[in-house]
Amino acid sequence: MSKKMSHIIILVIVLILSHIISKSSLSQYDIQITGGIFIIYFLLKKTTVRKNFQLFDGVIATLIISNLVESTGGLASPFFFLYFFLIFTLSLLLEPIISITTTLTIVFLYILTAPQNLTLQDFLPLLSLPFLTPFALVLGEEYEQIIKKNNQIKDSNFFLSLVIKTHIHHLKKMVDSFMGDHELREIEKTVNKMEKSIEDYEKTM
Repeated sequence: MSKKMSHIIILVIVLILSHIISKSSLSQYDIQITGGIFIIYFLLKKTTVRKNFQLFDGVIATLIISNLVESTGGLASPFFFLYFFLIFTLSLLLEPIISITTTLTIVFLYILTAPQNLTLQDFLPLLSLPFLTPFALVLGEEYEQIIKKNNQIKDSNFFLSLVIKTHIHHLKKMVDSFMGDHELREIEKTVNKMEKSIEDYEKTM
């Protein structure tokens, strides 16, 4: 299973579980559950040494926001707008496509579990989610491109510094042992190699 697919499945499961809990007897403990999740998250962030915490960040954000919205009225919640921030956050933290799967999951969960007496006006906050999703998708893709370019620049700088350091070290050795025309020709060859290495690398960019 790909990393992208596993992220999608995990977040869909988190949203479904959060929705189920809000409809069960555990809903009366929503505030305590949310607080407990945040404390565990904070402690893990402080004590666990991990470079890649994006998925965990995404799961915690999803749990906290969905629990908060559900515990304050669901579709009628004054905090429903936090789902908009969640979609953009997940698009930036993880893969952009997750903004689509998250939106679809939220929409289907509310449609399937909504009371029959709700009107179209009650669904307006929910129906606005799909209209914001393309913006989150584009923003996530742009962010990915920026990250890739930054990594490419770092790799380029590392390569150039490595090449230059190697040749400078070689030049220093020849200068220290300079005796005449032979060393001068060697210095010229080293400089030419340095220039060619940099030119060859620039062609691959």
